[in-house]
Amino acid sequence: MASLPIEQAFSSSALFLISLASFVFLILLFTRPKPSKNLPNPPPSPPKLPILGTHDAVFASRPLLKAATILAYNHHDLAFAPYGDQWRSLRKITNMHVLSSKRVVHTFRHFREEEVAFMVDKIHKDATTSPDGILNMRNTFYKFTNDIICHMMTGNSFRKDGREEKLMNIVVDSIPLLGKFNPEDFFPSLKWVGRLLGPKVRAEAWKTFKVGDAMMTEVLKDRVEGRTEGNEDFLDILLKLQKDENQKKEFEIKDEHVKALCYQSLAAGSEPLALSLGWTMIELLRHPRVLKKLQEEALSEILSSVTVNKRA
Repeated sequence: MASLPIEQAFSSSALFLISLASFVFLILLFTRPKPSKNLPNPPPSPPKLPILGTHDAVFASRPLLKAATILAYNHHDLAFAPYGDQWRSLRKITNMHVLSSKRVVHTFRHFREEEVAFMVDKIHKDATTSPDGILNMRNTFYKFTNDIICHMMTGNSFRKDGREEKLMNIVVDSIPLLGKFNPEDFFPSLKWVGRLLGPKVRAEAWKTFKVGDAMMTEVLKDRVEGRTEGNEDFLDILLKLQKDENQKKEFEIKDEHVKALCYQSLAAGSEPLALSLGWTMIELLRHPRVLKKLQEEALSEILSSVTVNKRA
């Protein structure tokens, strides 16, 4: 079949442009100045990035995914907030007042010890009552990490008031939404395509958000109305900073920031820690020598702790 005139013109133009580009490239390649041998050898330097240059801040933000926008209270959190003053302020507050070594190691210590003791007791009871001695450690670890983060965040374990299963379902439902394909994320004008053909990410995100926001609002209301004296938790720190006048001058913390940071801590901390614990148990079972050594060290530490407590 003979080619159409438009195709012939396109082929001729493409061939001409390719030939011209090759010719210019060869000229530049053979005519570039060679470095002088008399110059001293300069120290090595990192390769240049002329594409980025001084515009690295443009690429510092995460993509504005619709599901993340909904679940993160319109980017009032730390993970999905665009790079700028709000992100820097939230990062500073989190690092200095919440995730400092003093807070994590000392202030939140009794929360961790209480949850670890509860998990060990539960494993012992389940192993005793199990007919074949097989336990589902994945579910146990997930509940443990969920409880310990809730305890550090609110000062109470959600299993005591029946919120544990509900919260776990919210986290499990929200994480996959962040990875689902949504045409609206790439072409905002084609959001109707996602409603017709693709998964209804927007509707699922709003459904999950409403359930999670209702729980976060209830937790926040209970804390504001019925706070008792004791060790400060994550929520206490954020509420105290919210009322601090000096903090208001620098960056005003809204209720959306408090709820978004708490929700983000639950979603980001529960699953990765549970998976890490499960992977550690599998590796220990694969290496009996390491498992035996760990058991001996743990037993020695427990006996030492019991002796210290008795003397005290």
